[in-house]
Amino acid sequence: MASSKAAQRNPVRLRALAPDADSLHAYLSEDVVAGLPAELLNFMQGLSVLPRFNAALAAHVTGSEHADALLAAVDARGLFLLPAQEDDQARWYRFHPMFAAFLSQRLACGQEDVAGLHRRATGWFVQQGRFAEAIPHALLSEDFDAVVRLIECSMPALPSVSQLRAFRQWAEMVPSARLAGHPRLLLLAAWASAVTARPAEAEQWLSALEAVRAGAGGSRHGRLLRAVIAMQRDEVALLDATLATLENVALGHPALEHIRLGLTVRSLTARGRHAQARDILGSAAASAMRTGTGELALMARASAASAILLEGNALEAERMGKDALAEAERHHGRRSVSACYCAATVAVVLYERDKTEEARQVLADRLDMLKLSSPDVALRAALCHARLQVLGGLPHEAMAFLTDMEAHFRSRGIWRGMAQMVAERQRIALAGGDWRHAQSLQATLDGLAHDQTGAQPRAAEIVAIAALSRARLLLAMGEAQGAMLALDDVRATATALGREGLMVTTDLLQALALDALGRRDEVIACMEPAVATAYRLGLVRTLLDEGKGVRVLLGCLPRRRDSAQEDYLAGLRGMPLAMPAAGPDRAIAAAPQDGLTELSGLTRREREILGLLEQSMSNKRIALALNISELTVKWNLRQIFAKLGVSRRYDAIVAARRQGQQTGAG
Repeated sequence: MASSKAAQRNPVRLRALAPDADSLHAYLSEDVVAGLPAELLNFMQGLSVLPRFNAALAAHVTGSEHADALLAAVDARGLFLLPAQEDDQARWYRFHPMFAAFLSQRLACGQEDVAGLHRRATGWFVQQGRFAEAIPHALLSEDFDAVVRLIECSMPALPSVSQLRAFRQWAEMVPSARLAGHPRLLLLAAWASAVTARPAEAEQWLSALEAVRAGAGGSRHGRLLRAVIAMQRDEVALLDATLATLENVALGHPALEHIRLGLTVRSLTARGRHAQARDILGSAAASAMRTGTGELALMARASAASAILLEGNALEAERMGKDALAEAERHHGRRSVSACYCAATVAVVLYERDKTEEARQVLADRLDMLKLSSPDVALRAALCHARLQVLGGLPHEAMAFLTDMEAHFRSRGIWRGMAQMVAERQRIALAGGDWRHAQSLQATLDGLAHDQTGAQPRAAEIVAIAALSRARLLLAMGEAQGAMLALDDVRATATALGREGLMVTTDLLQALALDALGRRDEVIACMEPAVATAYRLGLVRTLLDEGKGVRVLLGCLPRRRDSAQEDYLAGLRGMPLAMPAAGPDRAIAAAPQDGLTELSGLTRREREILGLLEQSMSNKRIALALNISELTVKWNLRQIFAKLGVSRRYDAIVAARRQGQQTGAG
């Protein structure tokens, strides 16, 4: 059975109806399952608890003696049966996610013992020695003792991160008094909270563990947990001190070693000790990380790529990050914790390399998980998403998103993240000529910088963020001399922390200041090393996002003998800037022009989509720009066509223009 007929029952209609739950349910109920034999329907509903299944598993879970024949019947009828990833000789299948959700809903509304299905699935996977797949079903089986037995007897010292995420959700539903008698469960709950960016919750679980097992906090697990908590709180000094207590201590498990490696690399690069970090990444001790396919190994590889990008090398970070992301998606799925973690770095690298469509695709459907990641991951993902919104002509949406993320970082006490969000909002305000708002945001940044004490790297970063923003503001206001003074502070931090990308930005802004002061010879002397460094590192958007002034200076540089570098320069001169000016042929969706804001009957979302239609964007690009699904775009287009009385995209634009002009004239 090759599932050649899989999903033959109009999968296009299934996808088209997705935004409308009632229509989807009606279609599946009336057109798909109506009239099916009861045995077949019950069989499929029982299978809906399984992400994937083969004939043997299907027979065990449903109790059917005719599982092979029933699977063949499902396939023959085209009931959305799809092939799943195979890792043995058996053929594995899955239902289309929308059909599986429909079957699961029917199952929950019926009389079937759903927890019993999960118990049988748990038993089958345990018999097969597939403990990783048994654990999610055990957690849903409502059998506390079975979960305890499975975890304490079968679960490794540290499960996969995605398993820990599922375990945390289960632990939340169990009274803490019941968990208190099981130190192993308390330890796993602490790990689950720590790796999902809930440091306060992790501290509570660790305290509960110490209450029943004296000295647990000082164990290898306890100290490494405290190091993860320090990282989640962006406390580099505490992270360093905690890691120092584990120096030359064998942790006894590869997963724990991957965590220590990732934390060590983060700590070293935060302090600008990049050469030392590279030595560790290339050492024999890191070989398991470089070749491992477990979630923690892949996340350590992503941390390594992130460290390389922090230093400034986009080319190397792209290669390493994309490899890790591909492995994470292949082995653990697109929405796994490891894949989302890898995606943040990859998206930032792709944006920097001006591969913006790829960056949008990498971030799509992942922002919700990235928001609850480590500070570095959440920060980079947020900046990348906002910049992609700006490039897509949605500066107002980007400002709103950054404001939300500023509040998010404030609630977590991540002041560096808060400063970055404010600084990015200021860049957008300056690009739009709103100096008054930019000055207000600068006051916020100066306040954050003033509150920093000591010589810690995070404090130095916040001071540098404020100084860099001040330089941009002063340049916009024509105060080039003051901008150069602010850039001196940025340069000092970039040098101390070994941030070559930040040094390139500093050189570019200094060249703009020198140009404003009429010191042209010094402009060339400043631009040439900046461009040479940017070329070596593979930087693109770092240059383009500083605006038209840098583009003009690039055009003034003398021709180079190196043809590859000359091609790089020519490419930069021809690429779009970060904030393309709105004109007759380019409407900004966030604020539609020529009366689109006055269209009666259209919702705000429909007006945004209509604005992007005018830019000749495909449905896929509109979806990525607005961070919605392509199905939602299609649904809104149908509503727009119906409201405007048209059937084509071009006619919708013409009708909207005509109606907007009539409204304005009225």
